[in-house]
Amino acid sequence: MLWLTLGVCVTPAGAQDVTDATQLVDVGVLQIDVGGIWNREHAGRHSVATPATLRFGLSEWFEARISGDGFLAVTDASGSQRGLGDVQLGAKVCLWADPGGLPLIAIVPTINLPAASESKGL
Repeated sequence: MLWLTLGVCVTPAGAQDVTDATQLVDVGVLQIDVGGIWNREHAGRHSVATPATLRFGLSEWFEARISGDGFLAVTDASGSQRGLGDVQLGAKVCLWADPGGLPLIAIVPTINLPAASESKGL
């Protein structure tokens, strides 16, 4: 199943850049964002993920993105399941910016490519 996600980012003027801010990666720059997630849903069940995103600046108003859920592991009473998660292809597009300033409104259209094993429950 393919999913289409559209994110909208709005940042006040003068705000610092964070991964989900409206600011785009500079032209010609490759930025790599890597994270870690650990969830404990209830006693006896927890999950781990290592999401990552590659962001490449193509123009002052457009960046290309490839991201993924990374390595996934789920442990519960029935055992452990491990594997790779889904992959996402997308972009960040600036819709409005102050002249010479940071973008104020940007959208992040994304297509999810299902790669995680459904039979494993990932």
